Amino acid sequence: MDYSYTKHLIPTQRLLGYNLSDKIFIPSYGWNKNHYYHYIDFGDSSYKHWKVSYKKDYQNMQNHLKDNADYSPNDDLLDHINFSFVPHSSIINDNNIYVFSVNAVYFTVINTKLNTVRQIYEEQHKMISSTNVIFGDFLFYGRYSAEDRLRNIVHKTPIPSEIVCLNLKTMQTEVICSFESCNIIHSVSINPGGRYIIAVSTTADPNIPFTKGKKSYSEDELEQMLDAGLNDSQIHIFDRETNTYQVILMDDSPAHIEFGKDPDICYISSHSLGVNPYNGFVYCFGKGAINRLSLSQSSEITSKYQGEDFSRLSTHKVFQRNDKEFIAVTVYPQQIFILDAGTMQIVTKIQLGDSIVPATLNHGAYRYPRVDKTPFSVHPINESPYLFLITGKKIQVYNFDKMKEEVIYQYNILKDPIAVLGHSCKNNF
Repeated sequence: MDYSYTKHLIPTQRLLGYNLSDKIFIPSYGWNKNHYYHYIDFGDSSYKHWKVSYKKDYQNMQNHLKDNADYSPNDDLLDHINFSFVPHSSIINDNNIYVFSVNAVYFTVINTKLNTVRQIYEEQHKMISSTNVIFGDFLFYGRYSAEDRLRNIVHKTPIPSEIVCLNLKTMQTEVICSFESCNIIHSVSINPGGRYIIAVSTTADPNIPFTKGKKSYSEDELEQMLDAGLNDSQIHIFDRETNTYQVILMDDSPAHIEFGKDPDICYISSHSLGVNPYNGFVYCFGKGAINRLSLSQSSEITSKYQGEDFSRLSTHKVFQRNDKEFIAVTVYPQQIFILDAGTMQIVTKIQLGDSIVPATLNHGAYRYPRVDKTPFSVHPINESPYLFLITGKKIQVYNFDKMKEEVIYQYNILKDPIAVLGHSCKNNF
């Protein structure tokens, strides 16, 4: 594979009462068929940068589908196969960083000691889920064939899918369970006890579909689309102890899974996103929510926080402070909400910009801007008032006790042509 690497020094500052030594990795994407990876190590004041081309991988996927499925190569930026290669999530694990795309047939491993980049292909060359988890020496991910995904796009048929456990030392795999998913597998996680595996199959398709070639929609049309809502998504839960399987249907496009201290409770974000496949714009189709899922032989959503001003929710993270547990959430436009995880109520609403345009559903489903200043990722620091806020150019260190930004790091010093940010990750101490 083709890639380049550079290292740069960055200025660092000490925060009052906290030694800033964290490491943050930010995956990003350009329309020029390049990935741009950014690794900021505050401990040694360094910024590492990798530029990785996926042109050959994209061509190989096009050729495979042309030969094995009813697919005509299409270089449109919105083509589903092109979008498969957008880096979506990442995990820092010791000296390695694992990067997962929307549904490529490989994942990327960066060694931060050797500064090398390599690809690990799925053993059956199947598509890999967007967001995955490492538990001990094992990587858990979802997989499905590119041909089945193509049929799902064209004919809306279910996708035969599997959850796979990959031993990262021996590179041997084990199939944990098989099922049909309504759409791509967006997230896979496992509870800290190792008993329950959760996979989220997310759809962003409205029940009243967008129309090809239609450039604008009236308020009446947008209200009708909002009232009709979204197709159901699925939360798949597999109990490894009893070998039983459960599906929970949700109509608000759930996506990401986060655990706190309780191994049998997780928090799942619902985005209520609808996507116009003809121009790529994302629409708000309802209230966003953070759902508390209680895991048991009869798992269920036991409580949630939602609100009309609680929208997009690209990232939520659980953290602890003063013997309590909280959830920090990025909220459109230019806001961070902090929830009490015990009561599932709002503790703080942080406004990051001077001019906040309120998001409202009073006029039907509404379109998010192509680019806005809302942080895509948030990373709280346990037992501190500090949040790392990640945008396409900078990392802000925000003190929510003082309600102010304390430090800014401009990380994209090479001015990469970033079109899409993936979910960044922070090391855990």
